[in-house]
Amino acid sequence: MLNISNILRSKVFANYSHMTISQVSSIVVSLTVYPIVIRALGADVYGVYVFGLAIMSYLNVFIDFGMSTPLVKSFVDCKGDSASENRLFSAVCATKLTIYIGMYLLLVGAVAFVPLLRENGAVYLLIVLQGLSEVISFQWVYHAKQKMHVVTYATVGGRLLTIPFILLYVNDSSDLMLFVMFNAIFLNLGSLVVLFHLFFVERFRLVRFTCADVRQIFRDSLPFLSSDVIGSLRNEVAVLFLGAFVGMREIAIYDLANKVVSIPRTFIMNVNKALYPDVISTNKYDVRRLIRYEYLLGLIVIGGVALVSYWAVLLLGGESMTEAYGVSVVLSVSILTWLVVGAYLNFVFVPTRNYKLVTIKQMVAVGGFVVLCVPLVWMFGNVYAFAISFVASELLEMLYCHYIARRKGLL
Repeated sequence: MLNISNILRSKVFANYSHMTISQVSSIVVSLTVYPIVIRALGADVYGVYVFGLAIMSYLNVFIDFGMSTPLVKSFVDCKGDSASENRLFSAVCATKLTIYIGMYLLLVGAVAFVPLLRENGAVYLLIVLQGLSEVISFQWVYHAKQKMHVVTYATVGGRLLTIPFILLYVNDSSDLMLFVMFNAIFLNLGSLVVLFHLFFVERFRLVRFTCADVRQIFRDSLPFLSSDVIGSLRNEVAVLFLGAFVGMREIAIYDLANKVVSIPRTFIMNVNKALYPDVISTNKYDVRRLIRYEYLLGLIVIGGVALVSYWAVLLLGGESMTEAYGVSVVLSVSILTWLVVGAYLNFVFVPTRNYKLVTIKQMVAVGGFVVLCVPLVWMFGNVYAFAISFVASELLEMLYCHYIARRKGLL
């Protein structure tokens, strides 16, 4: 039986708290400067920045290569053997750095030859420098060791340092490059602090590794990469499509709605991430009961977003951005779906090594997104078409997870 009091006193809760603080701090810093930045840059110019973030997020999918989830399990399986941990660490470090360099060179080529990207190419290339933090932060190590406080302190410190620079130097639309540069510098600074801690406190070392080590990483990660790539076709490509076919202002509206929803979504999504190392290493959790609790929690949070998001939109974006309220209410449904689907992923599919189901569930979701999005965009051509299509596809993904887990007897 699930014992809530024991969880609150455990490493699981500490891990959850620090992961949540780290992610919420990012959102809080973003929301703190947002009213100033959106008014200084303007919705159209800010939309260019969000467009660049979508490019970076999609490239980060390939840089991560689906490694984060299986690497936690691989690290736990090392059972404290420092030689095995260092070999895994070194193989991942070399692999991610190689992939990052390849992705960056690919973007340079795209900027040179694609007219849509060429106009703001310098902005996009600078934004993607933030992706270097994906290579050097090694959050999966601290996740597995249940020491996420290290990552939290470093990343929160880096993000807080951006605030005074943005407030002092970002004053009008010509300061977009400065805004991007401050974000890139201090995000990577926080990740460098984490890397320093790994080498000089945790005593990790770069050691020789074999091709077999890399092959095993790729073998375990490939189903998750496929899932992440397919999922990003909904998440990030929707933003790219908005910019290409609807307009940069609509991107800014969509982004504001996402910001409003992101804080409660972050709080509840980290429940699964924090529990994950404990669930895969013990048998003390009733997974069915956990999922039922998560359904209830998700519905409660959706109601809360509907009640307060209008005032949040008005405070952050002003009256000209109130259209984001309706979009935020639609997107709040994703709080429930991300929570429940995350539970099936972390507590049902991965522990039973049903990695292919991770990819299939995303294919189901993307198929639903495309089937809905194309006619809705053709008929309405606005931001609501994307939001409704996205949420409907998430609900379809959640229903598929429930169906397949019952059918295969995984619960």
